[in-house]
Amino acid sequence: MEVTKMWNGGYNPQLENIAGIREVDAYLRDRTFRRGFRGYHSEDVQECLAEVSKRYKMIIASLLSLQGQGKDALIQDLQASLDRVTAESEALYDWNRRFQQTSSTLLAENDRLQQENAALRAALAQSGYYY
Repeated sequence: MEVTKMWNGGYNPQLENIAGIREVDAYLRDRTFRRGFRGYHSEDVQECLAEVSKRYKMIIASLLSLQGQGKDALIQDLQASLDRVTAESEALYDWNRRFQQTSSTLLAENDRLQQENAALRAALAQSGYYY
């Protein structure tokens, strides 16, 4: 199993899709160290670790810049959603206002018709016509 496929002790093939990860993997596989009296030359090991560190810092920097772009896109999406919700809310407020006006007009008309109906019934009752 390649080094780059491991994350937090588990296999993660998505790590290969991050720009630069395969290059670090290849660099580590192809790297050799000179052997000395007490193992490997420390200069070679330090140079290798410095190079791997530099490469991972570049990978992290590129991911952070993408993350920033993702944040900008997320903010734009959220702003667009907020604009849509605001427009819908304003439309609903306007519809509610028109509904209230229409309802008030209809209630007033209903009261007028009830009064007219009561007056007609009273006139019919006075004329002797009972229903």
